[in-house]
Amino acid sequence: MAANIYTTLFEGKLVDAITMLRPKIEGLGVWQLNEELEQLAETYRSMLQYLLSGAEDPEGPAMKQKLIRQAYAINDRANRIIRLRKKKEEQYCQAESRESGSVADDTYASAVVPGATKDRRAEKEQIERHDNWLKAAFEQCWTSDLWNGNDETRYRTLFASETTSDSDKAVLTSAVTLALLEMFDEKKLMFLFDAYEDQSPEVSQRALTGIVLMLIRYDGRLKFYTDITSRFSLNCESDQFRQECFTILMQLEYSKLTDTVTAKMVHDIMPAIVSNIKSAPNRADNNDLPETLIANGENPEWLFEGKDGKKAQKKIQQMGDMQKEGADVYMSSFCHLKSFAFFGSLHRWFLPFSYFQPYAIDIHNELRPEVARLMSLMLNNSPFCNSDKYSFAFMVGGIGEAGQDTLMQQIEGQMGDDFKNGLDALTQTEDIAQTKSWNREKEAGKISRNYIFDLYRVFNAYPYHHQLFNPFDKKFSHFTSLHIVSFGPLTKDYDNMLALAEFFMRRGQYADAKDMFVSLNPQMRESDADIWQKIGFCQQKLNEPEALDTYKTAFCLQPESKWTIQHIAQTAFDKEDYDTAIEYYDMMLADDADNLKLIMRKAEAMFAKEQYKEALPLLYKVNYIDENLRKGKEMLAWGLFMTKNFDKAETLYRDLAKDEEAVTLDTINLAHLLYAKGEVQKAMKLYAKAYQQYMKEATTEKFIEDFWHFGIFLKNVGVDEGRLAIVADAVRV
Repeated sequence: MAANIYTTLFEGKLVDAITMLRPKIEGLGVWQLNEELEQLAETYRSMLQYLLSGAEDPEGPAMKQKLIRQAYAINDRANRIIRLRKKKEEQYCQAESRESGSVADDTYASAVVPGATKDRRAEKEQIERHDNWLKAAFEQCWTSDLWNGNDETRYRTLFASETTSDSDKAVLTSAVTLALLEMFDEKKLMFLFDAYEDQSPEVSQRALTGIVLMLIRYDGRLKFYTDITSRFSLNCESDQFRQECFTILMQLEYSKLTDTVTAKMVHDIMPAIVSNIKSAPNRADNNDLPETLIANGENPEWLFEGKDGKKAQKKIQQMGDMQKEGADVYMSSFCHLKSFAFFGSLHRWFLPFSYFQPYAIDIHNELRPEVARLMSLMLNNSPFCNSDKYSFAFMVGGIGEAGQDTLMQQIEGQMGDDFKNGLDALTQTEDIAQTKSWNREKEAGKISRNYIFDLYRVFNAYPYHHQLFNPFDKKFSHFTSLHIVSFGPLTKDYDNMLALAEFFMRRGQYADAKDMFVSLNPQMRESDADIWQKIGFCQQKLNEPEALDTYKTAFCLQPESKWTIQHIAQTAFDKEDYDTAIEYYDMMLADDADNLKLIMRKAEAMFAKEQYKEALPLLYKVNYIDENLRKGKEMLAWGLFMTKNFDKAETLYRDLAKDEEAVTLDTINLAHLLYAKGEVQKAMKLYAKAYQQYMKEATTEKFIEDFWHFGIFLKNVGVDEGRLAIVADAVRV
């Protein structure tokens, strides 16, 4: 019923939606919701009666939108109540039922200041108290009902407080995002718009990621929320805002490939690296390398030794290239390292990395000072997302002093002078979660990328992830930016839309790429030959017949483009428009007369038109330029065969049959030639020889397929097709 109500509201059928809501609300026995619904129904009834009286009401459309929003809210709240009653075992419901207390007034809101006390026990107790407060604040926000004015004021006050750290604000921003994924709330979404303006880069990029996800999640209903769409449109006037939105959209697209990347890491790249480790000769410390590092491939540049070293280097290069593009290459390594006690509470999956957190402080205190400094600096400069940094730290804490010594030596051996200088300058108490000055243009993308990695891990590795609404689920994430109506203001950004379209094209998403290219501003697109080339390329990959005309448009705009000419020729050939193909092959040959590939492609087009005689001079030229080119000989032999130059063709076929690259199809073609010459007995022996060879390597069906591959053309040299069919049967009896 809920889905039907949402659909009905989306279509603006308010009377039908009210009718559907009544039994649902009455069954809950919640008088407040029932009263709100009846008041809504009465207001709409009065509005309709006013309109039926013939009176003009300029506020009518706006009033109806408001009533639809109220109906959405009533249905959302009803669904939340049903969930809390029927799914009490879910983490969401258990968190909602816990006494969270007042967030804004709690005395433990102040974050722990690293190094403020030398009493480790007191410091640890302070960390635990603060963590308990943060958990309560997170859960209270995550499971909250629709915010009223007091709720909104409370969270805004908390964010404005000087005692609230950037780290805590980042976690609470994520709580707002999770709450919105579970239930739409206009006030929470507007809160994210304000949080985007925060000076903390972590808070700002988390808020923007949440905004983008919500515009995708609730695209269908946002046409009724003009405050939100207007706010987004206003923000889109900023080049910076648009660029950061597109960066997040691009990263969300990369997230769709995570399963593919993980499979490649698990089944291809990591086995090659591990194989290199195991086979590496003269490696005194092989046995000392922690198995956990080998299994998870931490900093695999350490492992470039052994006879398979080059192969391992190539695989590492592949991993590096994928990482630079934005692929989540570490998901496969770290998804199995989320069983530490630290990850037992959902809010900690969103903590910016710091040793001054529960469990992590124990690791920090147990490490020797030099190892702690090295780990801090390494993690601060690593490509890991926050939850992976925690995983790595806990893993290192469990490998013992010997393993830590080995790890430190390996890391120091790979790091440059800048890293070592930074290590010397780093004090033991420095915390890599501290906010630093930042270059927004350079760092915003890195921050949002790693945050999306963190989100992906929550919705795929958190023990109760199946209880959460997953924005990475294939059913939900099967979208393109162009199809999200709410992203309309972004589509006016030509350069970023073009970059996104090219991303789709590079990833083989040709339908999406084509739609994106076509959607670009016509005034800029019409005169851009590159765009027409790319549209044509996508159409060609999709086997769309329009590709040829699109390429011709690109040619008109840029007639000197060899790439366009080549693709027109190929597309025309594929469409069996051989005259056009020959025309454009001639254009290419005018500049590159001895290009064997082009000559043979033109000859193939002429063969397709059965212009065998006209094609022979081209093939003689190919044979002259490269007499060892097998493909050229095969084509020349066939051209001679089809023009009844039987003796010359037979000589070539016999030469081909002696070649080391000879295939059974050559034997069949030679048999066809002898049969056409009337040398039936010789032909039958060759047919039988070919058939026996097929029985060793293939099947009868494959023999018949190849027998008729060229056999259908033998009518050109006087062979009766019916008699040839008898030959095919005779060979197999």
